[in-house]
Amino acid sequence: MSDPISLAVDQERSAELFKAKIAVNVSLVVTLIAFVTFAFELLRHLYQWLRYGEVQTITLSSLLGTPVVAWAGVQKIIGYVWESKLLVVAMAVMVLVGWFHGVFDNALRDLKAKPHHGLEAQEENE
Repeated sequence: MSDPISLAVDQERSAELFKAKIAVNVSLVVTLIAFVTFAFELLRHLYQWLRYGEVQTITLSSLLGTPVVAWAGVQKIIGYVWESKLLVVAMAVMVLVGWFHGVFDNALRDLKAKPHHGLEAQEENE
C-alpha cells in the first residue's frame, strides 16, 4: 500500500506536468498564429509595393476596437500597440510567445527529468 504523502506528491507532480503541457501547447498555437499573420502581412506588403509602389498600413485598431482600461499609463501602452503596424505587432508576439514557449518547454523537461519517489517508485521496488 502507498502512504498518503506519496499519493499527494504524485498528484501534485501530475498537476504540474499537466499545466506545463497546456502552457507549451497554447504557446505553440499562438506562435503559429503570429507566424502566419507575420508571413501574410510580409507577402501582402511585398505584393502591394511591387504592384502599386506603395503599401497600405494595417493596424490593430483598423481591425479591432481599441480596449479601454481605467489606468492612464496602461491605456497609452494599449493605444501605442493598437496603432502600430500589424506586421510589427505579429513579429513581437511571435518573438515573445516563442520565448515563453522555450521557458515552458524547459520547465516541462525539468519536471519530467526530476526524480520522483511516489507511488511509481514504490511499485518498482516491490
